[in-house]
Amino acid sequence: MAKFEPFAVVLLLLVSYLQFFHQLGGLGLVGPDEPRYAQVAREMAESGDFVTPRLHGEPWFEKPVLYYWMAAAAFKAMGVSELAARLPSAVAALLGVVAVFLVGKHWVSTRCGLAAALILASSPMYFVLARAASTDMLLTSALTLSLACIYFAWFGQRIGPAVKAVSSKRRSMWTYGFYVSLALAVLAKGPVGAVLAASGIGLFVLTTRRWDLLKMLLRPGAVLSGVVVALPWYWLCYRANGWTFIQEFLINHNLARFVTDRYQHAQPFWFYLAVVFAGFLPWVFQIVPPAWHWLSHQWRGGQSELELALFWAWALFPLLFFSFSQSKLPGYVLPIFPALALLAAKQWERLWSVASSSEALSQGLRLNLYLQAGCVLALGLALPLGKQFLDQEVGVFFPPMRMILFAIGVGGILMVWRWKLLVLFGIFLAGVGMAVLLITEQIGPRVDAVESSRELARVLQGQGFAGQPIFIYHLSRRVEYGLNFYLNTRTRLIYSESDATYPAQGELFLVTDPKVDAESVLPHARTVTQAGFLDQKIVRMVKR
Repeated sequence: MAKFEPFAVVLLLLVSYLQFFHQLGGLGLVGPDEPRYAQVAREMAESGDFVTPRLHGEPWFEKPVLYYWMAAAAFKAMGVSELAARLPSAVAALLGVVAVFLVGKHWVSTRCGLAAALILASSPMYFVLARAASTDMLLTSALTLSLACIYFAWFGQRIGPAVKAVSSKRRSMWTYGFYVSLALAVLAKGPVGAVLAASGIGLFVLTTRRWDLLKMLLRPGAVLSGVVVALPWYWLCYRANGWTFIQEFLINHNLARFVTDRYQHAQPFWFYLAVVFAGFLPWVFQIVPPAWHWLSHQWRGGQSELELALFWAWALFPLLFFSFSQSKLPGYVLPIFPALALLAAKQWERLWSVASSSEALSQGLRLNLYLQAGCVLALGLALPLGKQFLDQEVGVFFPPMRMILFAIGVGGILMVWRWKLLVLFGIFLAGVGMAVLLITEQIGPRVDAVESSRELARVLQGQGFAGQPIFIYHLSRRVEYGLNFYLNTRTRLIYSESDATYPAQGELFLVTDPKVDAESVLPHARTVTQAGFLDQKIVRMVKR
């Protein structure tokens, strides 16, 4: 097994590079959030004010400060770019994968740790958010480090199948690590980080009755270390901004998001079941059998393996918690994926052990493997049905993506039939890698102009933009935030002329739908030149 470890590390690093870092800046910043968060970080780097996040000079309290600190540091070191803006998430994703590898290795075996890390790295949602300039991956990574610290504090002295009590010094070190990691989670996304961790631990203690393990965490010095890391920024930001900070951050962007649909993200209660199914493909099928076994065992009042109970508690509470939220976004449940990866890897370890012995596998587990491969095959066969709902730039890549899914599905079914389960795992992993290469090398550059405002900003500069006011009309707010970042200016989304402020003299730009008559929207300005770019029209105007 010692010879296997260098191979495991190299393979993990190669897969992590492909999933998180390859062509990280190849696609322009997309959606409203990426360019907005990146712009806040840029202003922080330029102003030197590392306490109050600002957007166009105004305080911006939607999220805490950790992402802005990391991105601002990347901007200062590397210059302002998409790569620098996304680097905090990619690095955080790598840290999460390494933590899962170490836990899985200690819990079961090096092979299990490697499997857990590869499963996590190749999960679609983890891959996507590792490449996003956002706070979701930073929260997930910090909580994953917290989970790893809890694990090693409680179960860190394993000798064969037995668990020996962790030494007081080592337990203290891991407990301090838990609270520091938890503090980083609170700096990444606010009090929700502490709520998720505390509630997951509480659920574990309630289901196992191991109050002695809970007492290990209640060390005053360790608790204080977390407070020392998290509290200063909150206090300084409150001192600088007063009640506005409390109202905007804690009340509007934390409490209101949970109890109301103020930000228009309403979804049905079962929404996150669908998110986990799609975001954890194809590995989600290794979650179903152990979930059923654990729940039935708990229902009968049995005592399950403590590590399993910890991982299930860590995964289940956020799923339930956010299902009750009135505002639902897919990234909210990303913190459960590391625990799911460990549980899925343990199931794969069981399957591999059975495959290499004379032990018979139940028909239910065999059927589950056929369903897993069949689901991927069915997805490939059904892929053309979704072509009409996507941009033409993406549609042209349906044939190669369909071929990848078809190959995974057919190859998977053959490997289950021939009972080559290690090869089956490799087929799934290689298939995900090929899909990622297709996305990063071909699809990303093709959809860049459609999904980001990078090319639109270049067209505006070619039309003579040099700091003039820009108004956005009848277009998505992603265009507004994207141009804000790429032109380092403040554009304005308007709904009528009353929303626009004409410059005292000089020119202005209107970016709108090609069918819109610019002078009917801004009647006190006349058109100088106009140009088209995809489904947008750029009108250079001057005040009458």
